Amino acid sequence: MNNQAIIASVTTQIIEQLKAGVKPWECAWDRSGGEFSIPRNLKTGDDYHGINIPILWEAAARNGYATNFWLGFEQAKELGGFVRKDEKATHGIIYKPLVVDDETEENGKRSRTIPMLKSFVVFNLDQIAGLDHLRPQQPKEGEVFLPIVVADDLLKKSGARIVESGG
Repeated sequence: MNNQAIIASVTTQIIEQLKAGVKPWECAWDRSGGEFSIPRNLKTGDDYHGINIPILWEAAARNGYATNFWLGFEQAKELGGFVRKDEKATHGIIYKPLVVDDETEENGKRSRTIPMLKSFVVFNLDQIAGLDHLRPQQPKEGEVFLPIVVADDLLKKSGARIVESGG
């Protein structure tokens, strides 16, 4: 898929959501369970950035994926898994400024920046077989969080103002 096709695809998805009454820049689904936090590459542990966050959120919501973990085809293979037959990849966008040195007659060299736009494809962990051992463990029904007493006590005694928020 070339750059113009990716841009057209993202634009079309945004327009479709707007026509359906959804503001795509707002999170319209429940993320309280944590499954739709910032999308992350399962192999590298790196979070996706920029436009790729809403692209991957939208793909996960539309397809009903249960995780926020994504992998490239070769990354899945390197981890011992494989993309299931007939699964469709989600296209992301990489933007990097490319600095090029040009020769000039007067000063010798002049730098200029060229915007570089490339695409990549990833699959959600739900589309990959053989990697169930890497799935995050879901809390068991009725399981209670047990705080570490010493750590809780230390935080209380520190007087630090701790604010919890977000999905």
